[in-house]
Amino acid sequence: MMKALTRSFRSLWQQPLVFGASIVTLALGTAVSLVGVSLLESILLQPLPYPDPDRLVMVWNVRSDDPSRRLAVSRRMFDESSTSAQSFAQLGAARDWSFVVSTPEGPEQFSGALVSEEFLSVLGARLAVGRLFTTEDHIGDIPTTAILSHRLWLDLFGGDRSAIGASIVLDRRPFTIVGILEDSFSILPWPQIDIWVPLNLDPDQEAFPDRGNLWVIGRLSTKASLDEAEAEMDLFATRVAQFARAANKGLEARVVPLHEQFVGGSRSSLLAVWAATVLVLLIGCCNVVGLLVARWLSQRREFAIRAAAGATPSQLVQGIAFDVFWIVVFGAGTGLLLSAVLIDLIVALNPTLFPRMQEVGVNWAGASFTVILCMTAIVGVGLPSILRTVRLRVAEGLKLQRSESASPGRKWRGLDTLIALEAALAFAMVTATLLMLQTVSRMQSFDLGFNTSGVLTARLPFSFSDYPTADKLRTHYRALIAGLSAQPGVSHVGASTALPLSGVRETVPVSVDNADPTSVPYAQVSAGYFAAMEVGLLRGREFTDADDSRSLPVAIVDASFAQYHFGDDDAIGRLVAVGNAPRTNCEIVGVVSNVRQLGPRSIHEPMVYFPFLQRTRWSSFVVLRARSSGTALLSDPLRHATASVFGWADERSGLRISLERGCQRLVGRTLGVGFPGSDPASQVRVAPGAI
Repeated sequence: MMKALTRSFRSLWQQPLVFGASIVTLALGTAVSLVGVSLLESILLQPLPYPDPDRLVMVWNVRSDDPSRRLAVSRRMFDESSTSAQSFAQLGAARDWSFVVSTPEGPEQFSGALVSEEFLSVLGARLAVGRLFTTEDHIGDIPTTAILSHRLWLDLFGGDRSAIGASIVLDRRPFTIVGILEDSFSILPWPQIDIWVPLNLDPDQEAFPDRGNLWVIGRLSTKASLDEAEAEMDLFATRVAQFARAANKGLEARVVPLHEQFVGGSRSSLLAVWAATVLVLLIGCCNVVGLLVARWLSQRREFAIRAAAGATPSQLVQGIAFDVFWIVVFGAGTGLLLSAVLIDLIVALNPTLFPRMQEVGVNWAGASFTVILCMTAIVGVGLPSILRTVRLRVAEGLKLQRSESASPGRKWRGLDTLIALEAALAFAMVTATLLMLQTVSRMQSFDLGFNTSGVLTARLPFSFSDYPTADKLRTHYRALIAGLSAQPGVSHVGASTALPLSGVRETVPVSVDNADPTSVPYAQVSAGYFAAMEVGLLRGREFTDADDSRSLPVAIVDASFAQYHFGDDDAIGRLVAVGNAPRTNCEIVGVVSNVRQLGPRSIHEPMVYFPFLQRTRWSSFVVLRARSSGTALLSDPLRHATASVFGWADERSGLRISLERGCQRLVGRTLGVGFPGSDPASQVRVAPGAI
């Protein structure tokens, strides 16, 4: 066998064009296919990196008239279920947050989360040092303990174990560090969380217990099924509705496996990418078969002579099989190395392309599948040529050689048919691949109702501890927006409490013409917000700086709200009653186009907008639109204006703000695909020394 292997390799080496082209073709096809297989296997097929992941679920609210739309859970419902639910061994809640950390270099902003007592233990959080939260940590109006990520522990304390028990200043309040999470622990929707604080830090939890803003994750008990857990949570939803009928009218519960929640939305995109990459591999295999068939045709005389000398068909097939072996070994081996480079490049360029991107890597299962597919495709497509070659005799081989050299206009034969079929198959696969890529491209270009190009957004660190009064907060927002608007390169500036695709969603009871109130999503936006996001104004006007706490209450609704409540009548000038008793009547002054707040996969729901300065909130996003298509020049204006408003005069002080260039990282995360040119959130230091 070794002699046959050596003879085959030498024969291939004597035809470097065929050998090299086959290896390169197969390597490229293998690399692309391995990327698709690795994405599918690592993201969709691998279990979540938590203990007993099959028992983990996420609890949502849904409305009976729209069960496909999942709503965050209210504090009241979580409190009811966490103390009484029998279907869950553990139940935890969390919401995203941000903290301004006082460091020796100045204030810096970090992503955080407010969590209930059992949230981290539900996910089996492992600690490098210290402990998790206990019941005592959640007693009182303001918590005093915090848990840090491993990354932040290294940044601030250099990995010193004495950090446990040390104090850290968050939003100008001291917190005692009680635990450090292991480096390997993360929560998929929030991979960048650095600070964990008990849930009772949020004043809205007590003031607005029926506002849905909690992510609830549970671990099913050993005897409970998914349906039983959902039925039990439905009972709690019904009980909660008795306390706040307007906010919870028609609410039901939905219990979803955690794996399905995190990666299920990417299934169609992953399957499309996988199918496209497999087609690329099959195209490469067809091209390799074409090169090998040409090689075998040139060896027909040799095969015929060997057959006449006593070589059996199995020995001839063995020589052909060794040709396939060498090409697969070199081609697939090169492709394996190339795929590792491609995967690292994709993860580096767009780490939010799909969920769990940091876990993606070349695996043996995917590599084995690809190699087997290569050999099967090459042998299967080339089998007719193989059988025809090994059955040749000397006379037939010499006769074919003389006839082919003497008659350039020979008749159409079965071999010509085979070559034509291979060409047709390759063409069909190229077409299918292009269609798959077009499908992914159309998913990316879905009309979300706003323009992501040329936009920079940031979540700014206005904390309720720094701004205890609404007047002081409004003053600072006015100064910030005015400062940003005056910066060169800035076209429009706006602020919003709920940026599209950010995951922030709040509802408010609204009624029209004395009808029963229903909860609809809302956002508080500033003057200039719709222009900054390029949301179309259909009728009426946008908000202005005059729409503040001293003016009459006004509102802007989207097109679907106007159509649902007013039909073909003009919505401008009509009144909507907002909130529970006593209600506030707001005059509709504008109608804007629909915005997909939660992404293209969600069903659009009517939405209401209120002036930012009438009911100012300390937690919000700021939006800058560049005069040109790029956003790189907007970072400095954001630094300058923010530093001026916060009064940082020391060159060493600064603020680190997470920036979303063109909203594209948020879009990519929601779609499950990435936008060309999108870059991940970068940590930009706001340095006032340049002012």
